[in-house]
Amino acid sequence: MKFLVLNQNVTDNLGDKLINQMLCDCIAKSGHSYMSFGFAPSNKQYLSSTNDNNGSHNIFTALKQSCPFFIKYLLRYRGILKGGQNSGKYSGCDAIIIGGGQLFKHHSIFVYCMNNWLKYAKRTKKPFAIYGIGIDHNLNFFEKYVYQKVLKHASYINVRDNNSALLIQKYFGINCTVSPDIAFTYTPPVSEHNDGHNILVMPFNYQTAIKYFDINKTRNAYYEDILALLLKKIDKHNILDIILTATTSEDYSECIRFQEYLSQQQIKSIVKRTYNIENLVALFQECSCIITGRMHAMILALICNKEVIPIKISNKINGFTKEYLLTSIDIPSLHNAAMSGLEDCINVLNIFVTNNLI
Repeated sequence: MKFLVLNQNVTDNLGDKLINQMLCDCIAKSGHSYMSFGFAPSNKQYLSSTNDNNGSHNIFTALKQSCPFFIKYLLRYRGILKGGQNSGKYSGCDAIIIGGGQLFKHHSIFVYCMNNWLKYAKRTKKPFAIYGIGIDHNLNFFEKYVYQKVLKHASYINVRDNNSALLIQKYFGINCTVSPDIAFTYTPPVSEHNDGHNILVMPFNYQTAIKYFDINKTRNAYYEDILALLLKKIDKHNILDIILTATTSEDYSECIRFQEYLSQQQIKSIVKRTYNIENLVALFQECSCIITGRMHAMILALICNKEVIPIKISNKINGFTKEYLLTSIDIPSLHNAAMSGLEDCINVLNIFVTNNLI
């Protein structure tokens, strides 16, 4: 079979890139082929050193943020989606897999794109599965209405955490399967520096946290909370260096700000850029502890057998902490369970396609 894989894909978020990479790799290992595209097509972005102290950047960001998401969808995404669908670009696929990642979002363009892909699947009579997704806890009426339609027509529904399964049951009255995030199938390269004593801090972008999560504190107070986590580790470890890094361009800007804050506290730190997963894992292997608010950074740190300290900025991170950081876990078992979840998804779609060919 050939699958059309849709997720965030084209993004500067290394976690989203990891999801797409591992999902496609696992499909190939299962003996199938795939086409991989962005769920909401956009221009590729790269990590940059942009500091949001810059006034023009703030004005541009404010203008973008003030534009309603439906208008953004109409102006930027709808035409690209329709054009690709009508051109026959995706006609070679047998079935569609939408996932993984935090795709059932609140306050984003994805709900409109999801509705578009639902119409495409129905029009072309292609079965589709929702696989390995997370769901926001604060969906509004319209978002629930659209996601209800999508789930109703899905041949298979799988989520990556128990909290998302509970929310889907609560919002839509639907039971779904749960398997670990596909990122748990990643195998890091062997490194000679896997016993490093540096400490790595990955501050989640403050403006993003304010916009999307229930964060009600000043930036200085936000930094004080991260510093408190850092000081506990400094007291317990023979730390060589404090390193700051990020998996997104927004978080990289926050690293620069946080470095300035640490300097004011008479604490030296180093900012290092990571352009890909290999860069990030190599940095992890030089450290003893990872402090981060990014879920996939936590997953990679666990795979690298590092201590993980969460920056608790969202329900997603709180749920991950409860399921994986506060309990004893076995990485090989999680790897196998993640593969098994995807194989179940593939089998369901394969049966659907086979039965409709007879």
